[in-house]
Amino acid sequence: MADDASLLTEIQARYEAARDHASRWREEAREAFRFYAGEQWDDADIDKMAEQQRPIVTFNRVMRLVNAVIGHEANNRSEVRYIPRTLGDARVNELLTAASRYFRDGCDAEFEESDAFRDMIITGMGWTNDRLSDAHNPEYDLIEERVDPLEMLWDPASQKPNLADARYVFRRKRYTEKEIKAIWPDFTGPFTGAFDDDDDTGDPVDRSPRSAYRGGTGGDDRDVGQDILVLEYQYREREAYYVISHPGVAETIEVPAGELTDELRDKLKERGVPVVMKRRSVTRRCFVIGQSIVQGPDVVCPHDFTYHCITGFRDREHHHWFGIVRMLRDPQRWSNKWLAQIMHILNSNAKGGLMAEEGAVADRHEFEASWADPAAVTWFSDGALKSNAVQPKPPPTWPAGVERVLQYANASFTDVSGVNQELLGLADRQQAGVLEWQRKQSAVTLLAPLFDSLRRFRKMQGRCWLYLMQRYVSDGRIIRITSDQGSQNVPFGGPAELQHPQWKLPETAQYDVIVDQAPTAPNQKEQTWAVLTQLFPMLRNVLPPKMMLLAMEYSPLPESFVAKLKEVQQQLEAQGPPPNPDMIRMQAQLEARKAELQMRQQEAALNADLERQKAEARMQLEMARARHDMEIQRFKAQAETDIDRERAQSRAALDVEAHGLKVELAGAAADGRGPITRLFDGLSERQERTLAALTEGSQRSAAALAAGLAELANALMADNELVRDPRTGRAVGTRKVRKPDGV
Repeated sequence: MADDASLLTEIQARYEAARDHASRWREEAREAFRFYAGEQWDDADIDKMAEQQRPIVTFNRVMRLVNAVIGHEANNRSEVRYIPRTLGDARVNELLTAASRYFRDGCDAEFEESDAFRDMIITGMGWTNDRLSDAHNPEYDLIEERVDPLEMLWDPASQKPNLADARYVFRRKRYTEKEIKAIWPDFTGPFTGAFDDDDDTGDPVDRSPRSAYRGGTGGDDRDVGQDILVLEYQYREREAYYVISHPGVAETIEVPAGELTDELRDKLKERGVPVVMKRRSVTRRCFVIGQSIVQGPDVVCPHDFTYHCITGFRDREHHHWFGIVRMLRDPQRWSNKWLAQIMHILNSNAKGGLMAEEGAVADRHEFEASWADPAAVTWFSDGALKSNAVQPKPPPTWPAGVERVLQYANASFTDVSGVNQELLGLADRQQAGVLEWQRKQSAVTLLAPLFDSLRRFRKMQGRCWLYLMQRYVSDGRIIRITSDQGSQNVPFGGPAELQHPQWKLPETAQYDVIVDQAPTAPNQKEQTWAVLTQLFPMLRNVLPPKMMLLAMEYSPLPESFVAKLKEVQQQLEAQGPPPNPDMIRMQAQLEARKAELQMRQQEAALNADLERQKAEARMQLEMARARHDMEIQRFKAQAETDIDRERAQSRAALDVEAHGLKVELAGAAADGRGPITRLFDGLSERQERTLAALTEGSQRSAAALAAGLAELANALMADNELVRDPRTGRAVGTRKVRKPDGV
């Protein structure tokens, strides 16, 4: 390790080289920031147009295109996940990933990264810094913050994206003397040196307003002091070390090259202990104020800088990186200039008026006043109109194709940047959703180098973040881990069975850093859910319910609702596994067979009871029929006897009456009375009719009695029918069924 004097000499040489190399890029970066903010006219053009009284028009189209790319990144954020190389590290990996998410949420890392991505889109370079902070926690918190790209200087020889092969980086930042004493209380000065240049064009940091503050109101202006430049220098250097291993012992010892003397090395060789010299790259940092190193050199992250860069497109000739704004400057300038030119042409050319000779009007003032009044009469001198002494001003001649030039300049924005109307959401044509999505993807494909640098940046940042977590914050603090089994609080240092130095061993950090799409990204969730909804019909009978519930995390449903679904699933799992569907099906079939057997047994018993009841009914019916036949015969005999007796009595009475009448008529005939004879004949006829009516009435009574007896016999002889329950189909009893007539 070099001493402070030689290190300061190295810093001075590298600082001047980096500043000279970045001076051109800083000028372009400032201009890009101005363009993005709408300051798109050069000072010389502004002065010239103000002198000519021409309008200065700015329609800022650059901001819209840049915001479209920034918004695409914000809607598709990624997260870093640590994937273990061995199965034994799965638990450790789970905790490290949760710890990373915990610290990133605490410092709003995703917003800082998006802010750095914005700087890269505008200027071609965006920077972040991973550092430790004890401002709120004495045990340190991990912080990721965006760094102004104009504060950074880097190795001019770096060629790889994201400056992955850079040997050193600088950061220039200004502090007050009070802040410096709070951070480095042992430093007393001097505060100025060779690094504190005041070149406004080369200084990457704008002056703070507090440095220009002057107090006092009575002419006693006092400068409260200018901020002091603090230079942070991070660099890589190769160092030699020896690896000492003893035969039969698996562990090895690493000894720095300066600590292993020749005498000790010879003794190890005499004892047969192998000593192997190796080299490795180590990253160090130091802070410089004035001409003094106030801190370091020390090692924060041995394999990488804590400053991470996102680079845009490569400018090979100047070894610079540029963003989208460089491609949009000329279309924006020409659009502004052509629009201002068109407005100047419109303002400077005539839009009406007359051309008149001096003798064409008698009074000029009266003519001018009446010409502007549409209700007034304008008088000319005699013959002025006939001699064409008064003529209208000719309309201006519009330059041919000036509108097309303006349209071409406006259309060039999407042509040179690759950001089409679909990505902007401004396509005003009817097209299918699939086609619009494909055109959005084509625009993203043109911008793929930018997003590829962002992915590489996250991998580099993830490795540094992993080392800082294991080296500085694996102190047993409580970390919340969210998994399929729910949320649990685990001490960062492992659960009770893993409380040992495993977290700080170098081999524990052998992880694959995977950059995955964050499930909280809105667009990613919608795209994933759209794919899953197409697969669900095919996989619903294949995937278990737990996997289907896992897919709900990518649904547009609220997270609270998904969490409740998981709680219900956990309760169901706590109740035990569900019964086997095959066993349930077999048990249901067995129960159905038992019920069917019982039903058949009941039906057989009812059928036997029914046959017995039918036999008893037939016997009773035959006996009843015999009794009824005897009753009918007796009743008929009695009825015939009664009818014969009544008929005999009636006939005897009629005979007596007829005999009396005959005697009376005979006496009347002897007296010669003819009508009486006719009356006697009428009485005989009436007697016959009366006898006939009595006979017919007796016959009807006998027939009605016979019909009633027959109906009673049919009712008694009716068959029994089996009655079933309409819901269950089981036999519940019998009922009489009357036979049709004639059966």
